[in-house]
Amino acid sequence: MNILLLSTIYPLPSKENKGTSVCHYFTKEWAKEGHNVRVVHYQAVYPFFYYWAARVARDLITAKTGAVVYTKRDKGAQYEWDGV
Repeated sequence: MNILLLSTIYPLPSKENKGTSVCHYFTKEWAKEGHNVRVVHYQAVYPFFYYWAARVARDLITAKTGAVVYTKRDKGAQYEWDGV
């Protein structure tokens, strides 16, 4: 069985941009069960000012909204992590 997860909050390999480990936990468990799991992480692209504001007030924004806050644009990458 094939599983495709589309997510804006999947953990990324960069240190600055942190997603949520819950998504990775589920995909890792599905892979252990023998499923073919693929993840497509997509990220909205904003003007530079928004990323500067995110770096300055990341903790405040996260506390008020509960959202994953990205502090830079990530380039496209393809990688395998725990069989996913």
